[in-house]
Order: sequence, then C-alpha cells, then structure tokens
Amino acid sequence: MQPPNITASAMTLRDVFAAKAMASILARVGNDTELNEIAHTSYLMADEMLEARTRQLSTWPRLHTNTDFAKE
Repeated sequence: MQPPNITASAMTLRDVFAAKAMASILARVGNDTELNEIAHTSYLMADEMLEARTRQLSTWPRLHTNTDFAKE
C-alpha cells in the first residue's frame, strides 16, 4: 500500500502541534535518539495538546461573536 500524497496544505492541527513538539525535542536531545522515537513522542505530545485545547475551549467564556463588532 502506497502512502497518501500529502502536501503541506493537508496538514492538520495535530500535524502542526507535532511538528512544533518535534522541533523542541530535537533541540534538546542527543544525536543517539532514534528518529522514530522522536516522531512517536511528538505525536503523543500533539494529542495531549489537542486534549488540553478541547478542555480549555469548553470552559472559556465567549467574550464576543463576530456580529458584536457590527453593533459598536
């Protein structure tokens, strides 16, 4: 089975979070760390960030809607 042809525009928020996590991990680990371990850990961190984001968004009050600006 061939992997899908993925372009940069097909990145999900999870992919973006994982890429940022990976950059941070790579800046801190030695060269002897397995790349597949770093990739796996990056996606685990991304999943945790998405869960935290969901929890935060569900508890934040909505300060305004887009239509509130039209009323001013």
